[in-house]
Formats: sequence, structure tokens, C-alpha cells
Amino acid sequence: KLADKYDNINSTREFRSLTGKDVTVPPGTYGWMIDQGAEVKKLIKDIESSGNISRAPVFAATGYGEYTRDMGDTYIDVDISTQEVNFYKDGKLIFSSPCVTGSRATGTVTDVGAYYILNKIQNVVLKGRNVDDTEYESPVSYWMGTTWTGEGFHDASWRGSFGGSIWTYNGSHGCINMPTWRMPELYEKADVDIPVAVHY
Repeated sequence: KLADKYDNINSTREFRSLTGKDVTVPPGTYGWMIDQGAEVKKLIKDIESSGNISRAPVFAATGYGEYTRDMGDTYIDVDISTQEVNFYKDGKLIFSSPCVTGSRATGTVTDVGAYYILNKIQNVVLKGRNVDDTEYESPVSYWMGTTWTGEGFHDASWRGSFGGSIWTYNGSHGCINMPTWRMPELYEKADVDIPVAVHY
């Protein structure tokens, strides 16, 4: 019952984002999950102690900051529909930028869901395959991974513009392409483990 109440890694989140938009964020890798085995052992010890005990559950996975069913008040909001990245910290907007995400037209969609910043690396070469199965290698100055399948935020020096409808006909390979003049600021402000909500 505790797991049913608190687990939300595998839950769809429906809430009003800090951008003011009602959003649906599918399950991803971000959230809280009860360690049921450890919690059972802890409960037995609590009962045997005969004490008056108040505590948080034993979690196998935890999100950022205090427990919340949605995304909390500190997270990066990636709105694919508007092609905008907005970073909120303690409920205040501290970063905003246009972006270019993956495209449905080419089948290189950006995965929607509740994620978090997995890592931050500078000066890397991104490798993969184009839609026509040719290989590509793209050097980037800043990388912040969000999924275990290789999606994340990075600067895209090959793009001259961002936002609008670019993603519908010239989208990314699934990553969130950021302007070279904005990515350094996002990289500096966003720590590893910061939640990321990707939605339409």
C-alpha cells in the first residue's frame, strides 16, 4: 500500500506546469520508488521497538529535493509543441531558450517523459546514424544526458535558428538542440539529478 501511494517512477503525471500549461508527462526514469523489502524490515524493527515513530519510507530511488507527485518546483521543462526550454528553480524562471527537438516526420522523435540530468560532459563527439543509415559524428562543447538511450541537451553549432516549426521538417536525431550562445548558461545552472519534464 505504501508503494501504491508513493511510487511514481512508472506513473503518468498530469499537472499544471510552472509555465502555466496543463501537461501530461508519461513515465520515464525520474521519481521515487519504495524499497519494499527494506521497508518491511524497517517496519518490523519499528513495531518491535514499541516506540512512537514518524519517518519517511525507505526508498530504492528518490527524486530531487522533497517528495512530490508531479515534478516539484525545480525542474527543466521541455515543451516540444512550443519548442521551448524553461528552467525553474524554487518556482522561479532562471533560464529560457528556444530549442529544436526530434521530428515525427523523419521518425527521430524526442522521447517524452519524466527524466533527470544523468551527466554533464564538455567537448565530446556525438555518434549515431542518420535516417538514411549513414553514420554521423557531431562535436559538441556541452552535453547533458537525459535518457539511457542517448538523448540529452547539447549545443548545435550547425543550426542558424531555433524554435518555431523547424523541428517538423529539420528536427534533431532525438536530442534537444540548443543555441551555442545559450547552452553554456544552461550547463552552468543545471546540476546532475535536476528533473526534466519532456512533453507536448
